[in-house]
Amino acid sequence: MPEEMCLAGGGEAGARLRAVDWASNPLGLIEGWPLSLRTAVRIILSSDFPMMIHWGPELVTFYNDAYAPSLGRKHPGNLGRPAYEWWSEMWDQLTPIFNRVLSGESFFVENARYTPDRDGAPKDAYFTHCHSPLWDDHGKIAGIFLVVTETTRRWWRSATCSRPTPHSRSRTRRCRPARRGWPPW
Repeated sequence: MPEEMCLAGGGEAGARLRAVDWASNPLGLIEGWPLSLRTAVRIILSSDFPMMIHWGPELVTFYNDAYAPSLGRKHPGNLGRPAYEWWSEMWDQLTPIFNRVLSGESFFVENARYTPDRDGAPKDAYFTHCHSPLWDDHGKIAGIFLVVTETTRRWWRSATCSRPTPHSRSRTRRCRPARRGWPPW
């Protein structure tokens, strides 16, 4: 794949990644990136499902437009930046996951609680996600691939619906069925 093709398209995230000064970035110029990284970036930028990549020793971050709403005010300034710089408030939650994935195991969890600072203060948020290893062109694990959907509203709805109420025969709240599609609430 020609170097410039890996950042082609991709909506706003693709445009912002094309504007990054890669010469001063830990990953260096795109022509020096392994084919495996260029391919993975192209995959996430062309997807309509929320996805993210962390690559290299500094875990430089790429994500697509579908993932951006989950970031709140952290988008768009952190595209192409090392993960620790912008997930520092959750680093204790992420490190065990990242270590496991970088050792070769995938990590899947449903409705996991995290406390991201997306709008000025850490708040509980729930996600179903899978982190998987990404291999470089020499077969070494060099990154992390994340597929994720935020389930915060669904989780709160479920928690609210299952609580007993004083005036309910069934001792649970009546709730509307969840709508299908994106977003999931």
